[in-house]
Amino acid sequence: MAEAVAGAAAVAPRVVAATSSADRVRAAATSFDVKNNFRRILLHSPQDAVVILHFAVQVLQVWIF
Repeated sequence: MAEAVAGAAAVAPRVVAATSSADRVRAAATSFDVKNNFRRILLHSPQDAVVILHFAVQVLQVWIF
């Protein structure tokens, strides 16, 4: 029993590190995709980009106030 607890304790930090590392990679990838998609929209149609930015500002204003 003590060996199982010691083994689990030794593995736990690696599992937590792997999970947090995977979460950071996933968050960075999502952020990168959003930036690339917005750049693609901006280059393809500047009017659409302005509409999206305007909508985002309105959402932030409602969320803040």
